[in-house]
Amino acid sequence: MKKIFTLISMALVAMSVNAQEEQPTLYPYSDITWGDIKWRTDNPKTDINDEAATKWYFVKGDGNAYKEIFAEEYTDQNSGDVLYRPYYTYIDYDKNENGIPAYGLYFKFTPKKAGVLKVRIWANKDRRRTVIAKGSTGKALVPHTDYQIEGYLNQEYIKDDAGENVKNSRGEAMARYFTNDEIKALHEEEKVTRTDLSDFVIGKGNKAFWGWLILNVEAGESYYLFQLSSQLGFGAVEFTPTGGETASYLAALDMGGTVVMNEEFSSIVGDGNVVKADYLTDKGSVVKISKIADLDIEAVSSSTPTAIVPNKEGTSIATLNTIATYADAPIYNLAGQKVDKSFKGVVIQNGKKMIQK
Repeated sequence: MKKIFTLISMALVAMSVNAQEEQPTLYPYSDITWGDIKWRTDNPKTDINDEAATKWYFVKGDGNAYKEIFAEEYTDQNSGDVLYRPYYTYIDYDKNENGIPAYGLYFKFTPKKAGVLKVRIWANKDRRRTVIAKGSTGKALVPHTDYQIEGYLNQEYIKDDAGENVKNSRGEAMARYFTNDEIKALHEEEKVTRTDLSDFVIGKGNKAFWGWLILNVEAGESYYLFQLSSQLGFGAVEFTPTGGETASYLAALDMGGTVVMNEEFSSIVGDGNVVKADYLTDKGSVVKISKIADLDIEAVSSSTPTAIVPNKEGTSIATLNTIATYADAPIYNLAGQKVDKSFKGVVIQNGKKMIQK
């Protein structure tokens, strides 16, 4: 038995050494073929299951919030052909990087007056890094300090004294609304046993979140809202200028049981909620909303590339030392196929081999 464990240990050490040696070869790209962009209102859960049967609707776009895109060279294990696929990087705020996304899905808010901005979101994964960054500095705001977070966490219900779920009048478990202090306390609780809490901004697990981000904003400053390596839905905005009245905007509406995008979204996006590739630029589809007199809103989305051509005349990047890596970077199996975290076996992520169990 001891010999078996020794052999396994030696294999893992060898794999670790190989992982350090086998960095991917990356090139700047000379051309990208983008797929169509899809703006969607198919939020998986709009009924919050509280006593009021609250329904929150959202508009979602394609693409994560990327810093840069490279052409990664790899060898197809079946054909032996040298091929290229997109390799994405993310802004690493935990290593004091500043910046805003160059590609992918993000929302931009620019108030004309100082005041209080409330943005209602749906976050696909509360464990993924949710960011609000100032446009003038690219610096990420500090949650619970620079802005407040409150709302519902998926599958978190109100409990009675016996620990049973409290039911609403429809017989459903009532969802619990978390205040900013309660969400902050979740983080403090997790810090006792975890060291990887840099990803956690909203909740403490890997759950969907429906709620509000609330921040004081400056006149003329732009604020970028996005998630790293996950989707984000934009539901509504409430803006209260200092000394003024609150104005609001809903991104999606319930029209007699059918959820549709608000008119400014739908008029720009078009039939079928799809923007064809012919209309795309590197920035993707930009939906500009001006329903609130003192607040400009831009919803930006660019779908993932369907093909990427390397610029071999440029300098190839053979090491990741100069490129920000991220815990949720794309994962590939040894055949070069993209897989997710449920895949079992040897995978490559950030250019390194590892075993997923």
